Amino acid sequence: MKSIYEILATTPHKDTVVLRFKDPDEVAVDGLSEIVVTEEQIRWLQWHIGKGEYNHDDAVLISSNGEISRFAPDGRLTNPVRGNTMSLNDELAMNLLFTKAYGKH
Repeated sequence: MKSIYEILATTPHKDTVVLRFKDPDEVAVDGLSEIVVTEEQIRWLQWHIGKGEYNHDDAVLISSNGEISRFAPDGRLTNPVRGNTMSLNDELAMNLLFTKAYGKH
C-alpha cells in the first residue's frame, strides 16, 4: 500500500501552454502575440469559438514540445495538446475509468 506522501507526490498538476493569437493591438509586423494560458482558459476560449464569438483561425496552441494545435470552427482542437495538463487529465480520467471498470489498475 502507498503512503499519502507517495500518492500526493505523483498527483497531476496544472501546467500551462502557450496561446499564439492575432492581436489587432500588436504593433509588431506579424501582428501576433503569445501568452501563457491554463487549461481552464483554453476550455473557455473553445466555448467562445464554438459560439462564434472568436475566429477559430486566429489562435493556435503551442505544446511544450513545440507541436501546434489548431481550433476547429466548433471549438474543438483538431489535434491533442501533448505534454501538459490536458494529456495528464486524459490519463487521469482513463485510469479512473479502468479502475472503476476492472478493479485495480
